[in-house]
Amino acid sequence: RVEVLGACMLMDLSDFLVELFKHETDHMAGFWKLVRRGKSNRTREVELAHLTPIGTGEGSELRVAELDLPVGGALKWVYDFGDWYEYKLQLEAVAQPEAAPSTGDYPRVVGANKPKLLYCASCQAQGKRIVAVWCCWDCSNEQGETVMLCEACSRLSEHEGHYLEEWV
Repeated sequence: RVEVLGACMLMDLSDFLVELFKHETDHMAGFWKLVRRGKSNRTREVELAHLTPIGTGEGSELRVAELDLPVGGALKWVYDFGDWYEYKLQLEAVAQPEAAPSTGDYPRVVGANKPKLLYCASCQAQGKRIVAVWCCWDCSNEQGETVMLCEACSRLSEHEGHYLEEWV
């Protein structure tokens, strides 16, 4: 769960989400408003913004309060149009801040699901349960299954030069 001020611009929200999900910072992003079609569960997408990595783009200065989202309404945020990381953002509530907000404090995370832990494949083979923080994509492709690694195992020579990605 994330709290956002209505004055927050879409560019700032996108930058916050990039950091939150630990994406690289050199890709484009976009927002679409998901508008329900009648009483059905189907939606149509209304394009709101295409954002560049340097903080510009059409719709970058659009503010959250200007989106006219009803409670329960949703946005689609896509990051990196090549890999296409797609997220659905749903408005749960609109409320007045308890105190005068400092814009530097927002957006902010106010809740999260308990993460499902994955364990290091190398350590599990030795009977140990060490939480994995890296995915080795080279080994995953070679073995046909996701190979997760702890911090120590990610530094082993057998993974030197492999494409490792931090598991968020």
